[in-house]
Amino acid sequence: MGNKLSDFKIICELGRGSYGVVNKVLSLVDNNEYVMKKINMKHIKLKHQKEALKEAQILRRVRHPNIIRYYTSFVEDEHLYIIMEYAEGGDLAVVKCNVYI
Repeated sequence: MGNKLSDFKIICELGRGSYGVVNKVLSLVDNNEYVMKKINMKHIKLKHQKEALKEAQILRRVRHPNIIRYYTSFVEDEHLYIIMEYAEGGDLAVVKCNVYI
């Protein structure tokens, strides 16, 4: 699926929080859709950096049919990227997805 930012094309933004943004992406390696969580590590406290890295470590170990699947994570340009399964219609809220060019 990819292990660097250039392996993905952003389709649309799904959500935004205080530490980062979540995008629906297309893998340019396998042509499948995924969710990419992008966390800016430069502008958050060390404690929150450690928590973000720990989140990726925990997700890596969790395997359950009712939990969104983790695929990979990587750090690039002072951002942590977590690549996860895209579950269409699986959110409790309806998200309008505008396509980016």
